[in-house]
Amino acid sequence: ITGPGQVCWGEPLNLQAHPSGGHGLHTVAWFIDDDLVGTGNPLHLDSLIATSEFTYVFTDDACGISERSDPHEVKVNPKIVAGNITGGNSPVCYGHPGGTLEAHPSGGSGTGTYKIKWCNANGDSLGNGIFFTIGNLFNTSTYYYSVTDIIGCGPVKSNNKTIDVFQNLVAGPITGGDP
Repeated sequence: ITGPGQVCWGEPLNLQAHPSGGHGLHTVAWFIDDDLVGTGNPLHLDSLIATSEFTYVFTDDACGISERSDPHEVKVNPKIVAGNITGGNSPVCYGHPGGTLEAHPSGGSGTGTYKIKWCNANGDSLGNGIFFTIGNLFNTSTYYYSVTDIIGCGPVKSNNKTIDVFQNLVAGPITGGDP
């Protein structure tokens, strides 16, 4: 069996069997433990969420002979949880700083080392790291971050955090009185 020995949580998986011999028509049936998970070659799974041991059974349809392959383990890395954004000042006065936002990812592989990219509601990249300091705001603004773990699993998107901004104070004209 050829294919990856490790995948990210929820990632698709493709495995290829390499049977040989037999006569004429043959079938390939794929198993995790003793549970049938697919037929044909290659095997495609839309998502794998648990470490699994795969085998296939190669059957020569003309002769009715079957042979089981050696096992192939595929390790699934832990799921990344983006977590929630904390911090920030909301609402803020027009032209005042929006405060500092903090990311709270968990899970994934590695030792808690993540790549974090902060974005605005349009998806524009604003900065990297656990903390993001918002400058002076003149409009209500929304932020989120995407997180990737140390081995490249992800990105996973966080919730949105909106910082509301009060309208600008404008002094109107003076009216009334005698000319």
